[in-house]
Amino acid sequence: NNIDDKLKPCPFCGGKGKQTTKKGRIYSFVKCTNCGAETGLISVSAEYCSDEKAIKTWNTRFEVKT
Repeated sequence: NNIDDKLKPCPFCGGKGKQTTKKGRIYSFVKCTNCGAETGLISVSAEYCSDEKAIKTWNTRFEVKT
């Protein structure tokens, strides 16, 4: 099971998200392969897995009340 299969579509364009690491796995983030939207850099922590935290951040959606 691929880690990218856990990602919801991009909230802006519906494109596919891609989980990525940076600087030798010190940071993790998710970026849309279509429009380039991305989460902020999430640093490795003893409290959580940065890859899982990046996925959770990407998958968070805010409900807009009208």
